[in-house]
Amino acid sequence: FTLVEILIALFIFAIVSSIVAVSLRTVIDAQSGTERSSTEFRNLEMAWIIIANDIEQAVNRPIFNAEGREEAAFIGAQSSMTFTHMGWRNPHGKLLRSTLQRTRYQLQGHSLLREIWSMLDQGDGARPSARPLLQNVASLYFQYLDDQGRVSEIWPVVQQAAPTPLPRAVRVILALTDGRKMSQLYVIPR
Repeated sequence: FTLVEILIALFIFAIVSSIVAVSLRTVIDAQSGTERSSTEFRNLEMAWIIIANDIEQAVNRPIFNAEGREEAAFIGAQSSMTFTHMGWRNPHGKLLRSTLQRTRYQLQGHSLLREIWSMLDQGDGARPSARPLLQNVASLYFQYLDDQGRVSEIWPVVQQAAPTPLPRAVRVILALTDGRKMSQLYVIPR
């Protein structure tokens, strides 16, 4: 082989190597982006499932708060909601607690929090344990639908002569920090 042939072969090898390296980097970046999107989607879907499980099992069970005053079974505001629901597992009734649970959803910073109390009727110093359900939430908004189909931003609706203890449905509206907006409607079975 002559020196010119070897130089041409090395030049072709360098070009092919560069193309392969760029292609490999593109594939790795695409895989990383796909994994990130998949994780975000999984977290979002898990949050919706947990919210659905709680809201769809809401029950009319008022509680006594830490001050000893009765609180409604369902208290809804524009940016938070607190309610009693079924579904807290107590296998074979072995634990000294109810299968009912008091839960609050609210936004803190950019985190959607799910707060739960260990006891329905709260004694002195009762504090909920908080668990972030979803990160990167820009805004959280709740709407409540009554039995006549009217939408309210608070619950119970104070203008009603005989307010019903539970709304007929709850709409949860989320806006994420990346600009995406989504909404889910949950019906509370009667």
